[in-house]
Amino acid sequence: MEKTGESEKSESVAPDGGQARSDSSESESSSSSSEDEVFASPPPNKRQAISSQQQPRTSKYKHQTELTIWKGASATNLTCTLKQAQSLLGLLNFANLTVPGGRLHCRRMQLFLREFQEGRVRERRALPQTVHQDLSWWLRAVENSSKPLRRKEVTHFLTTDAADAGWGAQLNGMFLSGKWTSLQERWHSNVKEMYAVYGAILDQQNALRGAHILIQSDNRTLVAYIRNEGGTRSLALLNLTTRLLNLTEQLELTLSACYLPGNLNGIADRLSRGRAVPEWHLLPQATEAIFSRWGVPDVDLFASRVTAVVPNYVSLDSTDGCAIFCDAFSRTWDYQLGWVFPPPNLIPQVLAHLNRSKGTFIIIAPQWPQCFWCPDLRARALETPLPIEDLRRTLIDQTTGRCPPQVDKLSLLAWKVGGGQSRYPTGAQQKENC
Repeated sequence: MEKTGESEKSESVAPDGGQARSDSSESESSSSSSEDEVFASPPPNKRQAISSQQQPRTSKYKHQTELTIWKGASATNLTCTLKQAQSLLGLLNFANLTVPGGRLHCRRMQLFLREFQEGRVRERRALPQTVHQDLSWWLRAVENSSKPLRRKEVTHFLTTDAADAGWGAQLNGMFLSGKWTSLQERWHSNVKEMYAVYGAILDQQNALRGAHILIQSDNRTLVAYIRNEGGTRSLALLNLTTRLLNLTEQLELTLSACYLPGNLNGIADRLSRGRAVPEWHLLPQATEAIFSRWGVPDVDLFASRVTAVVPNYVSLDSTDGCAIFCDAFSRTWDYQLGWVFPPPNLIPQVLAHLNRSKGTFIIIAPQWPQCFWCPDLRARALETPLPIEDLRRTLIDQTTGRCPPQVDKLSLLAWKVGGGQSRYPTGAQQKENC
């Protein structure tokens, strides 16, 4: 089930994975915030507190001087007008271009601007403590802004979900989950979804330092708040997003967030409800048609003793003595023909793993043309993909013995692809169009 939040207006991401247009005129996008544009104004040529002769020559030192002036005003409880506050926000918006995490530390100023009454141009208000804290952060950030920005390859793949009972997550091959406290049970659904990300990273923080994590969620609001470094429509969600991003800064993490349709997010959904994870399996009438076209695979890389389509298979179950080894991602793949039918949320990790692999593979993947990993999959294709017909009869969930929920909304394609580096390698950098 696709989730956007019921009672809160929220930043959103389009069903195809791109940014959606909100019903509100204040909607935020992943590339730029219209809210920022409304509040932004160019910094003044000179301020009363500093003469034009004293103006620093470089923008970096100009920013430091301006921020120091404002921080001093905050510390001494001096007041400002709406125009002056807009000028400060314009300065910070300009600095956002080179300061990672800057957008998050503009949100409190955006909320502060809303306190001014429209039309009262002479109204003055004291900067709140939260803005004072953000100015302190900005002073440190501008001082360090000369450090080069590094764009890391994705190292970890995190899929999350939240339900009434608790939250669930899959981090690479690890399953994580937690139950809500009596206080957390009363949280809005969007806040619960964000906590699933926060809880998973917090639980595994010792193993994640310096990582680049690709987050997949079926909640568009969560995706937008991570991409946009917060928002201003929900203070509770902003507070939790701040905790998450402060944690990622402490651990030197890079976060990317992408939308995943709810019907493809079965593992995290089941974990959040305390149920057995799904295990999708194609029946012989589907696999035989593919084998007759491309040959019988040497190995099934995502299987169990019950679901394997060929005798040689790899399992996640370390106690399965019949499997040739445990965890497909634990080894480099080098097969003449491998069968790859992973849970849909693992497709990005599969494609990233193929960059280091050799051979030919049959990948079973959802038909989702505008998904962020589609260019990589298409670039690897050796032949036209084969549609898998009549999924209601050919696809079952081995844990229930029935076809998956919403199977009528699902389409699967079989792709014959090659290993090695792709022209569009999944995980090579952050993708803002997912």
